[in-house]
Amino acid sequence: MTPIAQGGTDGPAAETPSPASMSDAPHDPAANDARAQRAFELMLANDIIDLERLGLWIDEVSDTLGVSKSVSFGLHLCFEEAVSNVIRHAYPDTPNGHPSRGDIRVELRTEGPTLLATIEDNGVAFDPTAAADPVQPNSVDEANIGGLGIHLIRQFTTAVHYARVGESNRLAMAFAL
Repeated sequence: MTPIAQGGTDGPAAETPSPASMSDAPHDPAANDARAQRAFELMLANDIIDLERLGLWIDEVSDTLGVSKSVSFGLHLCFEEAVSNVIRHAYPDTPNGHPSRGDIRVELRTEGPTLLATIEDNGVAFDPTAAADPVQPNSVDEANIGGLGIHLIRQFTTAVHYARVGESNRLAMAFAL
């Protein structure tokens, strides 16, 4: 686990939106004092095998921060859904049929009563927040497999924000602590 310096880094992490602008939770100065701002970063390859490493990292950060089991579950679900979509869709195949290589940066940052989860990649531009809510099927027979990722992310977070910054996709998800 790699903690990063408070106040961001030179580069993409410095432009992560403030969770204060993403959360509807009231500002509680006492919570800010009790929960020091901390950040943790992990670099992944766009390879499905790295999802295991992501899961272990989420467990370690969750334990370090003392987040609840429900928040940890939401982190797992949202990170794994979003990162697996980046791995499968953000990097087109090369002419010889192999996926192109790319890195995925994930970050968890505490800011007062909010935990901000950020995913950055330099793959094909895609705004998952623009996806429409799924249509509720009338029966199990009418239900489609898949297509619920952004819906689930919306259910487990207090806010979701996407931005295309230069050649990078940035997805930020806020969780109430």
